[in-house]
Amino acid sequence: MPAIAFPTVSALRGHLPTLILSGIVIALAILFQVTPDGQGVTAFGRQLPESCLVRRTTGRGCPGCGLTRSFVTGVRLDPAAFQFHPLGPFLLLIVIAQLPYRTYRLWQNETIQRPSRPSAWPLYLLCVLGLALILTWGARMAGVLP
Repeated sequence: MPAIAFPTVSALRGHLPTLILSGIVIALAILFQVTPDGQGVTAFGRQLPESCLVRRTTGRGCPGCGLTRSFVTGVRLDPAAFQFHPLGPFLLLIVIAQLPYRTYRLWQNETIQRPSRPSAWPLYLLCVLGLALILTWGARMAGVLP
């Protein structure tokens, strides 16, 4: 009978935090409910305070405003998720995809290698996502998107 191979410390450092954080985000999205007026979220019947500091101080939303409500409705496959944030369902898919991906990588005991010349695609992806959030925010401020 083969021995059980546990993930190495470097594999745990690389994949486990992302797996745990993604699981927490999904679990909270399942537990939360959007308020009937669509302006906030509740947990166990209690409305949570506004989480956006920008909205609380200026009255205007930030590029991420609506993502929580979009995730909450998105895990229920409700099309209203696109109304809360046009990019929310796509970002939710990225978070959900981390669960099987990171679990598989841990199961395979793969470490995240730090090559001498790091791959540029994670930085490109981060820049594209950041730019998409800012462009979406601009379109929302201009009244082009909900």
